Amino acid sequence: MMKTKRILATILIIIGIGLLMDSLNVFDFGELIGNWWPLILIFFGIKLLIERKPLTMFPVLLIMLGILFIVNNIRILPIGFWDAFLPLILILIGIWIIFGRFPVGKSNVYGDEHTINYSAVFSGLKQIVNSDDFRGGNITAYFGGAEVDLRNVKVINDDIEINLNATFGGIELKVPVNWALIINGSPFFGALENKTHPYNLSDEEMKTVKINYTISFGGIEIRN
Repeated sequence: MMKTKRILATILIIIGIGLLMDSLNVFDFGELIGNWWPLILIFFGIKLLIERKPLTMFPVLLIMLGILFIVNNIRILPIGFWDAFLPLILILIGIWIIFGRFPVGKSNVYGDEHTINYSAVFSGLKQIVNSDDFRGGNITAYFGGAEVDLRNVKVINDDIEINLNATFGGIELKVPVNWALIINGSPFFGALENKTHPYNLSDEEMKTVKINYTISFGGIEIRN
């Protein structure tokens, strides 16, 4: 509470000094705020980088946005804001994947769930699922990464569907060896890799599972 009060007090003092300098014609406070307000994004991005453990992509994105807004406002950027935004996002994601993939917010977490609904948004997820009556579910990675291990689950019925959505993110799904997968989806600037290997099992042992996927600037990998 005291920390919040100090931040608010500091902001009010800065605004007050700025308005006073504007009235005295020392500088144009409105123009100053208009050009440099993205420093707030950079400040909070650095603050989150220091305080948040484990590290996630969100603070880095805040800092990048702040810098991009500033160079655009003071007209250093030779191109438009949105012309630079998407390439920088793709560069950031690529670097993140190469140098350690996505940060993991939950590591080796075990869950007894019959229906799953996992989302990794600007962060990472690593989940191991146990279920004696698995019924499918949803996994979403939005600017993040999700690793879900289903090798311990049992399927009673064949009418099982798992929906995967990777948008500027990645999903790694591990499935039991007795699953026969029916995969349907539409990648857009991305790909799904089915790295499962067939095993010599009887028809009674095999279970049919449908995988529906959507990919936009991302990737999905399925293995057993």
